Amino acid sequence: MRRGDMQAQNGNRIPFTRTFVRNDRPGIQRRWSDFTKLPLRGRRRGTVAALFAPLPGRALWMSALLAGAFVAASAAQPREPDAKRGPQRTDTHSYVVVDGTLRFDFAADALESIGVGFIPQGNLDAIDDVSGVAQALSVTFQVDAASDLEIATQRGRFDRIQGGSLRTCGAFLLDRPGERVVVGNLAIEADAGGTLSIVSTLEPDDSSQRVFDLTTVAVQLGDAPGKLELLGEVEMTESWADRLGLPEARGLVIGVVTVEAELSRIGQASAEPGGCAAGATGGEGGGIASIGPDVLIGDLQSTIRFDRIGGITAFAVGTNACNIGTQRASWIASTNQHPVIIQNAYRLDERGFQQIGMSWVKHGFYAVSQSLCSPCLDPTNGSQLGVGCSDPYSASLNGVQTNMSPRSTVNGHTGYFPYPWSGTVQSTIARRLQVHDADLDPAQNPNARYFVEGHYVTADDAAAGNQDNNASYREISITGNPSTSTYYLSIVPSYPTRRGKAAVRAWKDADPAVVETDIRVPGEGLFILAGDARPTGTGTWRYRYALQNLNSDRSARSFTVGFPLGGTVLNHAFHDVDYHSGEPYAGTDWQAVFDGAYLTWSTDTFEVNQYANALRYDTIYSFSFESNVAPGVGKVTLQLFKPGQPTEVVVSTLGPLLEMIDCQPNGIPDLCDLDCGAAGCSPPCGASIDCNLNGVPDECEADCNHNGIPDQCDIADCPPDDPSCKDCEPNGVPDGCESDCDGDGIPDDCDPPEDTDGDGITDCLDACPTTTPPGACICPPLGRCCWPSGICIDDYPRASCIAQGGTPECLEAACRQGCLLGDFDGDGDLDLADIAGFQRCFGGDVSSVGYVPPSLECALHFDFNDDVDVDLEDYAKFRELVAGP
Repeated sequence: MRRGDMQAQNGNRIPFTRTFVRNDRPGIQRRWSDFTKLPLRGRRRGTVAALFAPLPGRALWMSALLAGAFVAASAAQPREPDAKRGPQRTDTHSYVVVDGTLRFDFAADALESIGVGFIPQGNLDAIDDVSGVAQALSVTFQVDAASDLEIATQRGRFDRIQGGSLRTCGAFLLDRPGERVVVGNLAIEADAGGTLSIVSTLEPDDSSQRVFDLTTVAVQLGDAPGKLELLGEVEMTESWADRLGLPEARGLVIGVVTVEAELSRIGQASAEPGGCAAGATGGEGGGIASIGPDVLIGDLQSTIRFDRIGGITAFAVGTNACNIGTQRASWIASTNQHPVIIQNAYRLDERGFQQIGMSWVKHGFYAVSQSLCSPCLDPTNGSQLGVGCSDPYSASLNGVQTNMSPRSTVNGHTGYFPYPWSGTVQSTIARRLQVHDADLDPAQNPNARYFVEGHYVTADDAAAGNQDNNASYREISITGNPSTSTYYLSIVPSYPTRRGKAAVRAWKDADPAVVETDIRVPGEGLFILAGDARPTGTGTWRYRYALQNLNSDRSARSFTVGFPLGGTVLNHAFHDVDYHSGEPYAGTDWQAVFDGAYLTWSTDTFEVNQYANALRYDTIYSFSFESNVAPGVGKVTLQLFKPGQPTEVVVSTLGPLLEMIDCQPNGIPDLCDLDCGAAGCSPPCGASIDCNLNGVPDECEADCNHNGIPDQCDIADCPPDDPSCKDCEPNGVPDGCESDCDGDGIPDDCDPPEDTDGDGITDCLDACPTTTPPGACICPPLGRCCWPSGICIDDYPRASCIAQGGTPECLEAACRQGCLLGDFDGDGDLDLADIAGFQRCFGGDVSSVGYVPPSLECALHFDFNDDVDVDLEDYAKFRELVAGP
């Protein structure tokens, strides 16, 4: 339907019907009833035609039907007397909208025709999946009490809209391929020309954008002038359609809007403005202990099953986040200052606690102000989650594929991710929480228990140091039909959400004999290790571990368990979870090696493959083995994946009992090295010091500057005037051991060196610090990639190309030591002066008679192929690049 479907003819009564398909009542017809449109003779063009036509058995209708505009008559413009109408009435009253609802009823066929859907924020599961595009076809928003839309009446009848706007609380996510678009806190207002429009006021700079026009508008008052109903067709504006790249949507009528509002007479007492208008920043909540924003999941309230392809089923989990901190949490849709939401699935059975499914990250886009965890006394305009307030996302909303991006783009410790993102959704299960049907089949998993987890990663929460409680888990049941491999993750009311508890903690909650150990990477993220040991009845014990990386960006590449002399290992096993939908990580299982003293599972190092199957944030890998050694206090070592200090973390936890722990080794137990008075110790002993009282002799701890003092103690006892032992990041490494290329005493990570010319090489390493063109020394992140099979792909991530065995078009940057190759005079271009320089440097092929070795300066600028000469091959490459001044 488009503007102009209904035409007035000589002012006659015009019966018409508009039909829109709603998700709860398919095929319902919404009849606007019969309206009398009076001719506009004698009226100023563009003014509202007030229509008074009593309808039998109904309240008195007063309506305005215009072919494209609803014009508010200005209260400042008195009407001219009309002899035919008689004297003007003067008993005019003014009312303001104070409450009510605004409902959209979208036309499914119209949305399908342009390939989009509108997904409302909130705990709403009434979302259809139409032609692969998720959408809600009937959505209601609450009218904001801060609305100031004024209505004028005469003798109890509608007369005109005098000004102001009718505001609502809430937001829509536009579901479509490509750029992510969010509109919210919608308001109905009239422009200077009188057209009623719906504008979005959710922009971060407080600006608004006109997204819909209202056409063919009707207004109804009730028997008493305290109620108002407004009905209008919703038409896509040309400007918004162009912004979305949908020129075919210009002027397209996509549904109807219905406003049912309560009015308060101006001058009478009314409620204080409130609703979604932003209040004072910050605020305190009763019993809140954490400082700054602190987001946790208060409820995992719903699940949904989407589709099944190739033995894998896709699901999503609803989440309801609470801010239990002392400051608001950012929730800005059009930046990277909003949380991303992770959904995972797990199984607990005789094999231990194992992860069986994961999703990409889903992006938050609007925070409502509800009261799940505590009374919400700090409501906001949706761009922040107020102190004490909660914000729900339904399972359907958390499964909207176009609002999800790869985990690999998010720093799990800081919460940083690039914005915006884009990509093509490959299938109906892509990006969503994927689980193999075999992991849910009761015949293959007898007596198994299942759990889901939600995890919010958000930058300001992380900056406040409150990210360790952002995950919550809930036990669920598996229902469905095994004969057709149709399974559902079903919420059980008697299984509560365990707030602020990472999924791996469900194991100890289910079995108190499980031992939990928190493993903190100094200055960085948290790993959680859970494990148990059970006798097999054959003289051995079965050890089972589940290691969750909650929020460490450095990740882990190996897991090592120590053994005493004579220990044996049988039946070791490893379990991970599948990445999917184009994530760049390898899926190769960790390989186990036992050397008699240590059992180690490991993957490639970062230097070998930065996309190796490391244990990354909010992921669980599981390990198990049998041994002849009884359980006791053992040692476990995590070797970290990404470069930094320390390179590994060692903890005491449940493991094979080590009859003698000797870290040096010197044949003396560490306990005796530290204390001759300890039970069973005799000389020689007591020669070691333990400055940080962690039970480890100092000589066994990291000492990057080799001064005989562990790094942790160097930092703890650092004199105020000694910058070398400070820890500015902090990462547990004294600053004196960190890279400091400009020599200012501050590590590069805390004080990045300048790059004056922007060529990608810092000034302290740049031989041409001011002349090289910006970016010349860095290969672009996207480019053409070719594989040995002959397949080539344009605009492919360079890092992924190399990791997957391809050859990127840009093998190395066109500069050396920060100097543009061929730019002999250092003026930032390749011109005649540089040709003269090449002539001076030309020395011929290294194997030719008369070869002249190039000087260092000549080799730096003109030895393009790095073959220790400046010859004709170099000249050919140089000529390709010469472009003049």
